[in-house]
Amino acid sequence: MLYSEGGEYDIIFGTGEIDLRDAKVTDKKLYSEVNVIFGSGTVRINPEIPTVIKISSVFAESKLPGKTINFMGDYTFKTKSYVEGEPFFRLEIDVIFGSVRIIED
Repeated sequence: MLYSEGGEYDIIFGTGEIDLRDAKVTDKKLYSEVNVIFGSGTVRINPEIPTVIKISSVFAESKLPGKTINFMGDYTFKTKSYVEGEPFFRLEIDVIFGSVRIIED
């Protein structure tokens, strides 16, 4: 699935890949949500786009650059291009009984 502004993406009982590398950060708030339930997903982001990812895992595995969350937990990941107070892409990911992998490329 390719990026669509303000989109919500669901991977349920399956496998999928979501490509968010074309997100455009402007002065307005940019937000998307990804839900992986009883499935496996890959989310591709562009490390040059300021991005904050809030990921919540329940009986799941979440692999982020430099960090893996197993079983349960919340974690916030920020790309190196993120600057406090500047516009950014906010991404919320919920993973329940599944797995997700975040890839910067």
